[in-house]
Amino acid sequence: MRDRTLYRVMLVEPNPEDARVVREALAEHPFFSFQVAHFQQVEEALKFLLREKVDVALLDYQLPGMDGLESLSRIIAAAPNLPVVMLTGVEDDATGMQMVQRGAQDYLVKGAGNAAMLVRTIRQAIERKRMSDRVRDSEERFALTTAGAGDGIWDWQIPNDHLFLSPRAKVILGFPDGLPDENMEVFYSRIHLDDVVRFRDAMAAHLKGETADFRQQARVMGPDDQSRWVLVRGLAVIDDAGQARRMAGSISDLSNLDAYYDSVTGLPNRALLIDHLRGTLKLQIDQGDCCSAFLLISLSRYSEINQTLGHAAGDALVTGAARAIEGAARVGDVIGRVNTREIGVILKGIADPEQAVVIAARICHALQAPIKIEGQNIVPAMRMGIVVMTAAYSDPEAVMRHAATALNEEKTHYDLPFCVFNPEMQERGSARLRIEVALQRAIGRNAFQLLYQPIVALDSGALRGFEALLRLQDPQLGEVPPADFIPVAEEIGLIQEIGSWVLHTACLQIAEWRKDGLTTDRSDFSVSVNLSGRQLDSENSISHIMAVMAATGVPPENLTLELTESALFANPDRAFEALMAIKLHGVSLAMDDFGTGYSSLSYLGRFPFDKLKIDSSFVNTIAAGAASPLLKGMLGLCRELGLHVVAEGVETEEQRDVLAKLGCQDAQGWLFGKAMDADHATSLLRAAGSDGAKDDTARKAAQS
Repeated sequence: MRDRTLYRVMLVEPNPEDARVVREALAEHPFFSFQVAHFQQVEEALKFLLREKVDVALLDYQLPGMDGLESLSRIIAAAPNLPVVMLTGVEDDATGMQMVQRGAQDYLVKGAGNAAMLVRTIRQAIERKRMSDRVRDSEERFALTTAGAGDGIWDWQIPNDHLFLSPRAKVILGFPDGLPDENMEVFYSRIHLDDVVRFRDAMAAHLKGETADFRQQARVMGPDDQSRWVLVRGLAVIDDAGQARRMAGSISDLSNLDAYYDSVTGLPNRALLIDHLRGTLKLQIDQGDCCSAFLLISLSRYSEINQTLGHAAGDALVTGAARAIEGAARVGDVIGRVNTREIGVILKGIADPEQAVVIAARICHALQAPIKIEGQNIVPAMRMGIVVMTAAYSDPEAVMRHAATALNEEKTHYDLPFCVFNPEMQERGSARLRIEVALQRAIGRNAFQLLYQPIVALDSGALRGFEALLRLQDPQLGEVPPADFIPVAEEIGLIQEIGSWVLHTACLQIAEWRKDGLTTDRSDFSVSVNLSGRQLDSENSISHIMAVMAATGVPPENLTLELTESALFANPDRAFEALMAIKLHGVSLAMDDFGTGYSSLSYLGRFPFDKLKIDSSFVNTIAAGAASPLLKGMLGLCRELGLHVVAEGVETEEQRDVLAKLGCQDAQGWLFGKAMDADHATSLLRAAGSDGAKDDTARKAAQS
């Protein structure tokens, strides 16, 4: 259970019975505790204030020997920051107004209220005094610091709608030098049309007391009709009736604050966003029961727009997305640009984690609306990671790291592109980091290994070639599966270097076999090397492949390059151009893992593949000497298209026989041999060559 808030109360009351009533009323409250120091004379209370601090004073209006307002003045003179509530026996609004005008925060009529009213009045007096002191301090700070900071000052008297703008504020807003004081509508008239509705809504929310302070970025239009970003801050003064009577603040020209604000969107930059995160975490620790969250939004199409339409279009995409996020977020949420493609949102004061999900869904929906860029309607595709900031968080950088971890998760929530962080993701992230280190270590020590799995002809059992398979054996992690380290290598940009090593090593091995006379006259012999889609992205990828083949003396018919459908999906046009160039050089092309993607049939007709490798999941459907209709259909389609078919994962003679009857030409799998090192592959080649490459001899050599 949470500790109850303690208030120290100084009661100046000459009547012991009235003092007892106050003590008992305060003692009954279930949520707050009160320590009451009671004095019958004001002189005793003044001596007490010299040595002790209290939160509020309850002062009887009719003290013996002095006027009630005189005692109030003496208390305020001794403790200017102390909120005072007057206690009076007569309900007289005129007298009550005099008390407030002389510095009291409120007054209560004895016997006219209950314990709850007394507690509420005490707490409101404390908060009202704190707020008025804050406004006074703010005004002093404005006067002392804005000149040096280059900020402008504005002061709005709300009842008569009179707006004062300092000379610097007029310059920032683009007003003429001689412009007299105006009203708030004149202020709004300088704000860009795309920002003014959001600005007005945020102002209205603050005036209603929904936000602690006012802070908005907006574009203002200068005399030359050029816009520039400004930051407007302010704080409203609320009267006893709960109405805003005055609001004052500053205006900063963000073009002079590049250290804290993004020049493209006008949003706080990463440094300032982290500052806000740090403050949110501290507030959460201090208050104990509040809840907050952080959203990290990545604009997936940013790089594509930059490359195709230019950097100005990329800036327009980010700016449009920023405005959409501001429109979907709540007033008071902090939005900042983390880096070129990522925007962060701090959700303060949410009721529970589910509210963060609701707001995230709203932002996702807003980002589904197209943004007009250079005459085109472009939807800013995005992903989002969510961190609910519990009491365990104290470091804003940790919050951002965990949000990035959640953002990169493949899972989605309610079919929306966002994911909420949980500790299991951190463990997966740590495992991924260990793989990154292992990859860097393997490259530095040349610790990768290439194994070769036999590919045989189903009709004759002849050895057709091998598939070169990359293996990573790390001294700390042991054997790391390719499915774990290949995606990491692609993400961190090492796949080009690793892929180049694989191609070069495989070609060197082919050249050695040719030198030994094992494959010299074998135009049907080929070694398959897997190619990542990232390797096709480079402009010199084709020239590099050809250079490796030329340097090692490998003829194109002895090399097959395998690509998965996912390798083509990211940039199909670029992949098509690259594969056509490879094809023109005589190198065979194979689609790997056929049937596991969503668009395999369309890719078969579009790309210049020679071979098709059927995934093992379809081979496993063979049972009772028969194939599934889907497998039969796939093989029939390949036959119609004239594609050479290789079945993967063949483990039984039944699977081999069924595939052969259906017209599948080649196969690989444990039935014909597991992946082996180069020495064992050489022995298999020698055995196959000396015995006509027949099935039994080759298979026994592969399995030995």
